[in-house]
Amino acid sequence: MSNLTPENIEKLFYQKPAKNYKEFQKKLNATLRRSPRLKTKTVPRLTEKQKMEKELKNAKTLKQLKSIYRTGAKKFHPNKGGSNKNMQEWINAYKKREKNLSRKN
Repeated sequence: MSNLTPENIEKLFYQKPAKNYKEFQKKLNATLRRSPRLKTKTVPRLTEKQKMEKELKNAKTLKQLKSIYRTGAKKFHPNKGGSNKNMQEWINAYKKREKNLSRKN
């Protein structure tokens, strides 16, 4: 019963009919737990900071890098609701990427 098609579910429950709704629910849940199709891994969502750092890493030119840095600085600056720690991390990430891009050019 690895494939959960309507036909397979009907076969499962019509072979031995459930006495009541609770028994039906138990059988259905047991069948669903065994199904490999339903066992999916959840993908962790990126935070705003992680998204911005990813953009920073994907910048191809110094001009793009500077534009992305300014956008992030507006979000992470302590006067705009960010924290000192996040702003320092953002500055360090920018400087590191800037060095890498200037070496390539």
